[in-house]
Parts: sequence; C-alpha cells; structure tokens
Amino acid sequence: PPTEHVMSLITDISVPSVGSVGVLEVSIRMDQVMSELYEENGYSFSLLLSDEGELLAGVCPVSADSLAEIPYTEEIGLYHVEGHRVLIAQSDLRIFGCRYMHVLDLSDLDRTIVREAIFLLAVLLVAFSLMVLIISRLTRQMLRGFYRAFDGMRAFADGDIDATVDVSGEGEVALFAKEVGALLDKMRQLLRDNLEQERLSQSLEIRALHNQINAHFIYNVLEAIKMMAEIDEEYAIADAVT
Repeated sequence: PPTEHVMSLITDISVPSVGSVGVLEVSIRMDQVMSELYEENGYSFSLLLSDEGELLAGVCPVSADSLAEIPYTEEIGLYHVEGHRVLIAQSDLRIFGCRYMHVLDLSDLDRTIVREAIFLLAVLLVAFSLMVLIISRLTRQMLRGFYRAFDGMRAFADGDIDATVDVSGEGEVALFAKEVGALLDKMRQLLRDNLEQERLSQSLEIRALHNQINAHFIYNVLEAIKMMAEIDEEYAIADAVT
C-alpha cells in the first residue's frame, strides 16, 4: 500500500564544541510526492529502480530485471521488453541511489488504435453505403422521370398522338416533363389542325368532282334522248333537246 512507502531526508545535527547531538529526519509519503508510481494504467506505468535493479516503488506489470537491463539514457528510447514494444523515459535520481523510469506500452496502444481504426472504417463504410443508397434512390427517381418523358415522346413519335407525359413532383425533372408535355400538346394541336385542313380540302375536291360527274351525266342523258328522237325522225324534239 502507498502508506508503506515513505521518502525520508536524514540530516546530522552537530555542535562545533560538542559534536553530534542528534539526527533530523523529514519524511513524506511517496504517493504524495510521486503519485504516478501508484497509478494503475493499462498503457503506462512508472517505477523506481535501485542501482542493483531492485524495484523500490511502483506498479510494474513486467519483470523488473528486464527493465534493469536497459541502460540509462536521458533520451526517450524505443525498446522491446518481454514481447512488448515500449517507450521508456528515465531520470537519474543518484541522490537517492536509484533512477526513475516511465514506461509507455505501445502494444496495447497499437491494438487500441487498430480497434478504433477498424471501428472508424466500419462507420465510414456504413455512412458510405447509406450515401450510395440515398444517391441511388434519388438517381432512380430522377431517371424514372426522364424515362417517362422519353416514353411519352417515343409513343407520340410512333403515332399515338394522345400520348402524355405523367411526371409528378417538383424539381428539374418535373419541369422538364411539363415542358415536354406542353410541346406534345402543341404538336398534337398542329396535327389535328392539319388533319382538319386536309379533311376540308378533300371534301371540297370530292364535291367539285361530284358536280362534274353530275354535269356529264345530264349531258349524256340529253344526248341519248336527242339521238333517239333523230332515229324516230322527231326532229322537233331533237332540236328542243339541243
């Protein structure tokens, strides 16, 4: 427990004429001075190692001997300890006959980063899938409107003058469909006007031809009566008919 770890400073008290008269000891709990030595963290831990490699204080999940083999350096170094990839920062505490060592375990951190990266990738994939689904649905709706417009135009071109374009809603596609529908209405009206003009023209031609046929028929009948009168020597009738 932290209460069992105490840091003490001992000083001799002496008087020149008498010599040593006592000892002054100032003690403080280690968990108050270096609280990180007693904090349990899955990614990092701190400890104090004596010059002989003995663990003096700290929570050490690995063997202290494997850490004692690491040479002292003031620079942060990357090491492999018992299969773990770790970053180690050290401080020289020679006044206490030990060194302070802070160890950051990168293996757990790497696994956490990988898990978070996989989770983020999954979220991105889900978001991308939803975006593709939404875009696909919007595209299908848009193309469906265009296809309806094109189907109406194709049916009109194939001879169905009553073909219409049925596209509801708002937006560019609906506006395009309305314009196409208006164009088909104008073309339909023009076709009907042309058909009516052709019908009237044909009716006039038939009537004129009918009148011509009636005149020839009357002429032929009168000519036949005249011939019959001349054959019977009824010249007065023949002259009248002429």
